[in-house]
Amino acid sequence: FFFLMIRRPPRSTQSRSSAASDVYKRQEQQGYTGLDDPNFNMQRLIGYMEDVVASLEDIDVQPFVSMLYEYTKLFKAMGSMMGMAFADVKEKADAIKENSERFNGKFRGIFSLIQLETSLNIHELNGENNKKMTKNPEYMKYASTARHTLRMTWFMTYLYNMFNGIIADKDTALTDICKKSYEVAFEKYHAFMVKVAAKAAMMAAPKRQNFFKQLYGKDEQEEVIYADFTKATQLLDQIYKRLWEFYETNDLTKLP
Repeated sequence: FFFLMIRRPPRSTQSRSSAASDVYKRQEQQGYTGLDDPNFNMQRLIGYMEDVVASLEDIDVQPFVSMLYEYTKLFKAMGSMMGMAFADVKEKADAIKENSERFNGKFRGIFSLIQLETSLNIHELNGENNKKMTKNPEYMKYASTARHTLRMTWFMTYLYNMFNGIIADKDTALTDICKKSYEVAFEKYHAFMVKVAAKAAMMAAPKRQNFFKQLYGKDEQEEVIYADFTKATQLLDQIYKRLWEFYETNDLTKLP
């Protein structure tokens, strides 16, 4: 709209390629998990992010998309305005998944898929500019993974700042954290009216304790909650920085 159950035991240290291989095997068995459960689950989210981090060299599509689906549930738990503000995250996740399947799953990694789009000169297609950008009828309705993932890079930046704000200052209101995170991650990309609407949505964020209760479905101990958010923040830090590294290295930060 505007932008954008069991705890896993710690994994032993592995090389990046070995860890990625494990992710591919596990995702081959699991597919896009959690889609049938409408409720947010922090441990499931952390598991997806661990799998994304294990495949940072060429981020695996399945855990990345599953992670995005889980985050949409988190924002729905924050109320109707926040849920609406980030409703397009699912649309972009769906598109990334569909694009991967379009090429018969040959490109398991998002970065490989984006590089393929670049080689075909379809990486700038956004579904609206296609007639100007390509004469190939096969791609007249194509919206690129490169463009969608760039928007999700902004989203990951927002999430890192939001989660980090939650654990860094327990006295700051969630509305202020969400607003500041928006200013860091999204504001410079949005037109004036979008900024106004987005900030209104941020101001509708619930109180911190109500948010936690919605996420966990019970009065969970604060030390457990903050331990989960700390773990998630550490994973987000690696994910959003790796995404930016890829886009900056490949000069793809200004896709239409």
